Amino acid sequence: MNKTIEKLIASGKEGSWWDFKQTYHQNNACLVHDILCMANVLHDGDRYLIFGVTDEGVITGVPENGKQLNQANLIDLLRKVDFAEHRCPDIQLHHITLHLKTVAILQIRNVRMKPYYLTKDYSKEGKTIRAGVVYNRQQDANTPVNGCASPGDVMAMWRERFNLDLAPADRIVRLLLDYDNWEYDGISEAYYRLDPDFAINIGDTEKGIGGQYWWSAISFEQPYRCEYILKYRGRVLQRVPIVHYSNEGLQFPFPEIDTLSYPDKRDGFMTDYYADVFYFVKNTLKYNLLSHIRAVESLPGCNSDITMPLTTQTKPPIIRLPFMVFDNVGEKEEKLKFIQNQLADFCPDSISDTAALKNEPESRMEVEKQFSWWVFKNIG
Repeated sequence: MNKTIEKLIASGKEGSWWDFKQTYHQNNACLVHDILCMANVLHDGDRYLIFGVTDEGVITGVPENGKQLNQANLIDLLRKVDFAEHRCPDIQLHHITLHLKTVAILQIRNVRMKPYYLTKDYSKEGKTIRAGVVYNRQQDANTPVNGCASPGDVMAMWRERFNLDLAPADRIVRLLLDYDNWEYDGISEAYYRLDPDFAINIGDTEKGIGGQYWWSAISFEQPYRCEYILKYRGRVLQRVPIVHYSNEGLQFPFPEIDTLSYPDKRDGFMTDYYADVFYFVKNTLKYNLLSHIRAVESLPGCNSDITMPLTTQTKPPIIRLPFMVFDNVGEKEEKLKFIQNQLADFCPDSISDTAALKNEPESRMEVEKQFSWWVFKNIG
């Protein structure tokens, strides 16, 4: 984020999704108005109120003492405002040092819940944010408190709210999370009640999942494989391979895999070894489908949340799978790089013969299992 803020300041001008403030707001209604306008900006990314910078991009810094913005106070302020659906913008306050001066950044995250508006007027010191009015920002100017966003912008916000701005392949990824509105026939088909053009077909089950991974070679149960076929108006959008342990009552999309090369250790052990990292990334097709499956198949009173290690949600678990979950692709890349740099610290137990490791599948599977748990416990 720091590089982004530096570039915005260096531009020397304000824009549709960033605004400079030389000082903190003296009136909370003005602050709420700025947050509302920024939260409703039609921009695919986060937006920023940057304090301690003039309109021309000159860094003056925020005061070191006296009135300070505070994350807890900001959240408390927003909770006292009557937002529609009791849903206020998602904010995070940061402080960074630039040119030996402290700059405060109020980050307003891009959440597809626009439009944000109030259900009750909010007034402070002669300024009133009106109920039922949608405010936003065009170029470098906010909607005035006595004005409102254009009908076209408001329509675009509602289209985004209901994912109508997305292509079908992207929209179904989000619709998967609306668990209660999917109707299953109890066998192999489902449709989305609010838009039956979206459907799911479950393909035939086959023994084995292809490839050999330690978690697919568990001695007391071999998994099956099937496909979830996601469709729009009968056209196939995605085919997602699913792993199913029928006796265990556990099924999940085949996880993503990145393979890391294992460095030569100081004692020469495990040269030319490669280690697999199995993971899901939040808000992707596989992660949302995993969440969908767990919610749809959970029994009353069972926990359908995604927690790792991944286990059955219907009975005391036997199989435990230490898959990684990353918030986004950037975090995934950062963590994988960190894991790669720490690989020399991994030392498998009970394997002392390099030849056995390379030539005996059981030995290799055991080391891969130990590696997955090592990553999960020490890196995750």
